[in-house]
Amino acid sequence: MTLASTAEALNEMCSMVMTVESAQLALPGKAFTPPNVTVAWARVSFEHAGHNQATLSNANGKRRFRSDGTLMIEVFYPLGDATGAYEWAQSFADLFEGKESESGIWFREVGIFESKDRASGWFRLDVLANFEYDRIK
Repeated sequence: MTLASTAEALNEMCSMVMTVESAQLALPGKAFTPPNVTVAWARVSFEHAGHNQATLSNANGKRRFRSDGTLMIEVFYPLGDATGAYEWAQSFADLFEGKESESGIWFREVGIFESKDRASGWFRLDVLANFEYDRIK
């Protein structure tokens, strides 16, 4: 698994949770303009935190390398509908909590956190998930 294929897999998984009517999703590396304050939207970002060799080589000289990081999904919901925001954030959390993607990315320590930023006209929740995957080379 490469960094590019990891990004593609994370973006694809997040796109599966477009359950809110007319909501928009901002993905890394894609052009996006936030909508007006009447339309829900979410911003996906992720950051790798470490890359290391996890095993010694086997008889064929192959080694396992492990990468990890944090996925963050910021859910922006119009003020006045906190229930909708929590439900949408929970659907993102449920997608990742205790799961492994088809491409071998493991997700752990998934949580929903309230943001203190209310001045922007949005009710914001942050969904955080630690991820980890291995590469063989």
